[in-house]
Amino acid sequence: MDEVAAEADTIDAFVEEVRRAGYSHAVLLGMGGSSLAPELFAKTFGTAEGHLSLEILDSTSPVAVAEITNR
Repeated sequence: MDEVAAEADTIDAFVEEVRRAGYSHAVLLGMGGSSLAPELFAKTFGTAEGHLSLEILDSTSPVAVAEITNR
């Protein structure tokens, strides 16, 4: 936990940089277990105002990739 706390200012600066750049969405690419927890958290907690909306792509289907790319 100390390691994360030591990087808090760096993380906050990155968040502000992303906001200023105008990003509104992030896509997590994962399969199976690597995407289950982020998907659960995104559905449970939603998106805080002023923060990125998280979408999960848990597929290699060209149709699924195209759909999320077009959004």
